[in-house]
Amino acid sequence: MIVVDNGSEDSTKEIANKLADKDDRIIVIHQNNQGPAGSRDTGLKNATGDYIAYCDSDDWFEPDCLESLMDFLTRYNADIAVCRSQIPGKIIDYNPFEVQVWDKDGAIDAFLEHKKLNGVLWNKLIRRELFDGIEFDKTLWYWEDLAVVWKIMKRVNRVVRFNEAKYNFYVHPESMCAKKYSPNRIYSSLKVWNKIVEDCSDAGMEEHSRNATVARFKWLYGDLKLMFKDDYDDKESMKTVQCIMRQTGTIGIKSLESKKDKIFASLCIADLNLAKTMYKILNRSK
Repeated sequence: MIVVDNGSEDSTKEIANKLADKDDRIIVIHQNNQGPAGSRDTGLKNATGDYIAYCDSDDWFEPDCLESLMDFLTRYNADIAVCRSQIPGKIIDYNPFEVQVWDKDGAIDAFLEHKKLNGVLWNKLIRRELFDGIEFDKTLWYWEDLAVVWKIMKRVNRVVRFNEAKYNFYVHPESMCAKKYSPNRIYSSLKVWNKIVEDCSDAGMEEHSRNATVARFKWLYGDLKLMFKDDYDDKESMKTVQCIMRQTGTIGIKSLESKKDKIFASLCIADLNLAKTMYKILNRSK
């Protein structure tokens, strides 16, 4: 196990060192804060095993998580095994015995749909060779794992997902995901999803290209609503998002699940200022 102390300012360094002194399987690496990409990249470059799994700082594995992931990966001769994740204390009704297996095309489709197979690293066990030649983009302070999972998806032969919740995640109030919207976040969203759409188009994957365009639309529409929510007023970023949504057009609007979102996305495309005003009015009344 590799623990990357990514410029911590609390007692992480001392705790990690004490654990490493008691167990020689634990390797602790201290470094200045290089963002999530720098932390993940350091761990990857120092890993020596045949399989890679990530656990974020606020999260934890169930005791048999890695064993279960390895069992499914081996049983189905897969390149990646994926488990369900859960927020402790949040009860969700689901079938824990559901298992899904995808070939490369199916895995890419599922990734672009972003429901059963998403772009995080922390609920996956991945064969080490899939990371060969891949580095994390240190300009990304958000979605750095999404960018890498996409690169890996283009290399897989088979992915298996089982529906047992073996990974627990916790959104700390001071974590990056919980903070207000920022230029880094929209920069990362645009850079990663534009690259995914470009890759699908360049590879001549017509259906994947269409699905990637729709996925980008839905992702950026979600970003736009978060900008409204946090009163993030970067007009240039908003115009860029609006332009992409306009280019996607009807196919993007139809992909949204609720009638309310379809209507509001149409308003965003037509008039950003009116959309922002309406968002504030509607959410003030709740």
